[in-house]
Amino acid sequence: MVANAFNFWALLFGFDNRPETSLFWGVPLFAWGRGLFLIFMVLILLKLLKLKKEKGVFLAAFLMTFAAFLFLPKMHERYFYPALAFGAVIAGFNKKWYGLFWVISVIHFLNLYHFWWLPKIPLLIALLSNLLVIKGIIMISLLIFIYFLFKFLNLKKNFD
Repeated sequence: MVANAFNFWALLFGFDNRPETSLFWGVPLFAWGRGLFLIFMVLILLKLLKLKKEKGVFLAAFLMTFAAFLFLPKMHERYFYPALAFGAVIAGFNKKWYGLFWVISVIHFLNLYHFWWLPKIPLLIALLSNLLVIKGIIMISLLIFIYFLFKFLNLKKNFD
């Protein structure tokens, strides 16, 4: 289910090799993941249709790729790259969001470093070997996603 991605599933289950057919409250994990992703996709696309702003397209694309990484099953850390590309464009449009782009960039770097450990930096290896630290990092990612989602859903004429 989790393939080294710092996402929702790693938050719930760690990095154990759990099949996506495993049940969670009687529903297979793959159905939970796709269902959550579908809910976010519908919300984002409905807002985008109402918005009709080209800058909103980049934020919508960022949110869709971020949601895919966070909630779909079988995600690897590398599947966050598209979100970073759209995030860079958003940060270019709005300097207030620039700091959050850097935070998610650092989180992505830490996710890439996790399990690969090159170059060997003992402090980082120790930190990223602690599941509590990883779950804290994932919580930060989820909060950033929620922040951007609410900003997008409340977007009016200006892109702020």
